[in-house]
Amino acid sequence: MPSSHGTNLATLSHIVENDRLDQRAWVGLGPVNILNKMTTSEPFRINARVENSGKSPALHFLAFSKLAPLRMADGDERVPFMEQSDFAPCVGPKLQWDDRLGGTVIMPGAKVDSLDGFTEIPGGKFVEIVTSSKDQKGVPLSPEDLAAVPIAPGTPTDTKVWQFRLYFAGCLNYFDVFHNSYRTSFCFRYTWSNLSRVGTFGAYANGNSVD
Repeated sequence: MPSSHGTNLATLSHIVENDRLDQRAWVGLGPVNILNKMTTSEPFRINARVENSGKSPALHFLAFSKLAPLRMADGDERVPFMEQSDFAPCVGPKLQWDDRLGGTVIMPGAKVDSLDGFTEIPGGKFVEIVTSSKDQKGVPLSPEDLAAVPIAPGTPTDTKVWQFRLYFAGCLNYFDVFHNSYRTSFCFRYTWSNLSRVGTFGAYANGNSVD
């Protein structure tokens, strides 16, 4: 039979953990705002709001993100950019507490337009395809159309059917006041919207997680 002393310690530990979870910071990404119409004549620009919906400050907040077009094989549902070295903070082990980490503090309830992105838009049929409200699978593509759009690393060399996409992906790394490390990962994909006339970014099927 468990001792009352051991039971009391387990109960106390449970209470402390619940209190920590109740009081911790929760940092997430709000809607992605499109700032201008997609065209090849000027960079395509966006911003996104970061919000701490928790009850305590988020410490050493560091964001990593990228907005870019990609050419991927049809059916390839990988999260983009994660093979790139500058995205190591989004795929490796979470950061360990260090007073020298830098970053910023996000107070509870704060909403900060802190993520900005811009990218050049490829020529060829890229704009026509990604802003179409119809399925563009199988649309004939010239070598020039294909060469204009960066190819995703690891794409099979014998790919015949392509998809052109514009992604905004990355992660938000931070600590709570108890020095616990957290990561919010996000991946948005651009789609056309007849209502907005500039398109919209919706959450991708993969690459979105909160801890």
